[in-house]
Amino acid sequence: MKIKERALEVLAPIMPFLSFVGQAFKEWNDDKALRLAAALAFYSVFSMAPLLVIGIAVAGLVFGEAAVQGQVVGELEEFVGLDAAKFIEEMLRGVRINETGLGATLVSLGTMLFGALAIFAALQDALNMIWRVQANPDKGILYTIKRRLLAFSMVLFFGLLLMGSLLVGSIIAVVETYFAYLITTPVWLWRLGDSVVWLIFFTAVFGAMYKVLPDVKMAWRDVWVGAAMTSVLFGLGKFAISTYLGRSGVGSVFGAAGTLAVILVWIYYSWVIVLFGAELTQVWARRVGSGIAPGPGAVVRPKYEREDPHEEMKGAAPAE
Repeated sequence: MKIKERALEVLAPIMPFLSFVGQAFKEWNDDKALRLAAALAFYSVFSMAPLLVIGIAVAGLVFGEAAVQGQVVGELEEFVGLDAAKFIEEMLRGVRINETGLGATLVSLGTMLFGALAIFAALQDALNMIWRVQANPDKGILYTIKRRLLAFSMVLFFGLLLMGSLLVGSIIAVVETYFAYLITTPVWLWRLGDSVVWLIFFTAVFGAMYKVLPDVKMAWRDVWVGAAMTSVLFGLGKFAISTYLGRSGVGSVFGAAGTLAVILVWIYYSWVIVLFGAELTQVWARRVGSGIAPGPGAVVRPKYEREDPHEEMKGAAPAE
């Protein structure tokens, strides 16, 4: 009995945190997040090529398409390995806008945009499920079009994201090169600084994702807390997934389809992390923050309509 009491005393300072994570995990499981991640991974495979082509085209306006594509493939190699990165590079070479005429060009553009929109539309629906809301069934087709236009804006945002990642990478490289001539700095310190910069960058990315895509009103301060937690998880997960893919031999099990299997596994576990981060964000907002309220054109999911309204709507979370 004394051992149990002693253990409770030791754990007492972190019990609120453990309770918070436990609640997030429970709701993550209740929302069938693994199934949602699998659906998102499926959409991602078919959206990946057109999305990268559009993103590279946007970032290429500043850096040049060849340079951007080379950088993207290089970054992907760190995540999924050389073979999978080459596979994606071949996909990009096979996806080109048809320039044989205006009609064919418009068809090619439309096909690519439709493919790129699919992943953001699916992500929007997945986040709505986690945030306990759904589109109001009484709203007409115009509201649906508005939501899809929002997803379209995220396609353009992806291009700006690529541009931002290249800028961040370039700045880090310049700073490292400059200071290498001035002072002798341990390698681990540069890696730590590099990790902190990318942590800030991905916090901004996840913050935009959690704020813009779901049909909810939530305070920015709650969004940033959740985005920061997700960014840390994503950084740790990136290392874990890369290590797993490098040592597990997943690709060899599937033979000729091994490269695609590696890409699917990487995408799937990445979405698992992002959705758990979303769950942490919404639990934080409801338990600690300003609360969550359905946005214009959205309603609380029927499963949660009878819950304590003070927990679900507390603080009437501001839109800003």
